[in-house]
This record gives sequence, structure tokens and C-alpha cells, in this order.
Amino acid sequence: MKLNYPEIKNWCIIDNCGYDDIYIASELRPKRIFGHVYDNSKFEDGTIVATSEIQRMIYEQGVIIVETKNSKYIIRKETIDEKYENQFGNVWEKLVKNIER
Repeated sequence: MKLNYPEIKNWCIIDNCGYDDIYIASELRPKRIFGHVYDNSKFEDGTIVATSEIQRMIYEQGVIIVETKNSKYIIRKETIDEKYENQFGNVWEKLVKNIER
């Protein structure tokens, strides 16, 4: 599989929660990736972005490819946002386990 997609570093997964979504359980809310994007022709390296809703994730060659409606991004274990990892713990392992189901 091609792995030359833009990369998001210092990333975390966020809820796509708007005011109208207050009665939707958090596990049912659409998720997005938030972080600094690199190697994307639309943005300067290091620009903070929040992707559109995650459609699917693929674990491939030690990285996760995140597919959104119109784009694909790479995230890596070593670039998880430190505060996010400290709050939730073992984020990478949980994602990979969930993907492999």
C-alpha cells in the first residue's frame, strides 16, 4: 500500500461534537484527528488541523492510515500528543487492537 500521504503529528482523536449533538453518547459521536499536518500541499508544514470525520483506519507497515471523506493521513505511535497519551494511556495499542477486530 502507498504510504506517501500527509502525516499528522502531535495528534489526538477528538469528538466531532456540536451543540446539536449533546444527547449522543460519546462513543457514537463521529471522530476526527487533531494535530499538526506535514507534507500536505494545502497547508504549511506544522499547521494545526482537525480532519473531517474518520471513515476508516488501516494498520499497515507499523503506521495507521486514517481515511476521511476526501483525504488520507498517516499517524504514528511516536507522534501521539503527550497530554492525550497521559490522559488515556496505551492509545496506540488500543487503536491497533480496535482496527484488527
